[in-house]
Amino acid sequence: MDKTKVNNPLISVIVPIYNAESYLDLCLESILNQTFIFFEIILVDDGSTDRSGEICKKYLKKDFRFNLIHIPNNGVSNARNTALKIVKGEFVCFIDSDDTVDSNYLMNFVSNLKVEIDLYIQQMIIIKSNGQKNKINYNQLGILSLKDSLQKNHLCAHGYAWGKLYRTSIIRKHKLKFDDRIKFSEDLIFVLQYQLYSDKIFYIDFHGYNYYLRIGSASNKIYPVDIELNCLNTYKKTLISISEKYTFEPLSIRSVTEIYAMLFARVRNSIYTFSLNSQKKDRLDYFKSLTEK
Repeated sequence: MDKTKVNNPLISVIVPIYNAESYLDLCLESILNQTFIFFEIILVDDGSTDRSGEICKKYLKKDFRFNLIHIPNNGVSNARNTALKIVKGEFVCFIDSDDTVDSNYLMNFVSNLKVEIDLYIQQMIIIKSNGQKNKINYNQLGILSLKDSLQKNHLCAHGYAWGKLYRTSIIRKHKLKFDDRIKFSEDLIFVLQYQLYSDKIFYIDFHGYNYYLRIGSASNKIYPVDIELNCLNTYKKTLISISEKYTFEPLSIRSVTEIYAMLFARVRNSIYTFSLNSQKKDRLDYFKSLTEK
């Protein structure tokens, strides 16, 4: 392996890790098995209390492309942001520690690189706990504008950070990062904010990312009202910025509005869960204060 090229990697792979000892070996082996070899791997151990740290150290000895950062537990957004500060690659991608990727995952990004495109998305496979696999296909492949991506491929419904390749220079130039004040849909907001600086997306005809559907999803967790409301408001502000920069109204697109309604429902559920107001009238007045006229 040419260490000179690897020391100047084309792609930086970021893997945030928290108590993932049961899945971590499978994840990291799938990254090592890539047919494209000129990349670095940044492991961020987010204060794990299991054997995740030991497993990471094993891979440091196994391949010099691995880098390891240990930080106190502060969530996946902070872990990703920590890694973004030190990436060397011209491009960056994220892989969750309990998922795996196909051996041609990185190669399929590299073989489709174009000067005018800054965001690349691969199709994925959802693997259920019983082993059943479901391929997720996008409606249209190739180069799409942000508007078409939202309308035809429902980007807001597939706004996860992983399965995508980003140009590092855009992230650095515009100081983009994951908002660690947001505990739900922070990936989607990052992706949309990234698209404020590049409105073209290349959808690749390859199912390269394996997403494992685990029991106990964080999506079922309800956070305090201020956290849920911050997510709703940040999503809304990002959509306003998109509408001001581009010549279309995102909230006129059904899938975009559905996410808005879902985030609003989470605020409502949080109000009930944490008993912000005990009287029905007070709750209704509060709901109304969150909506535009």
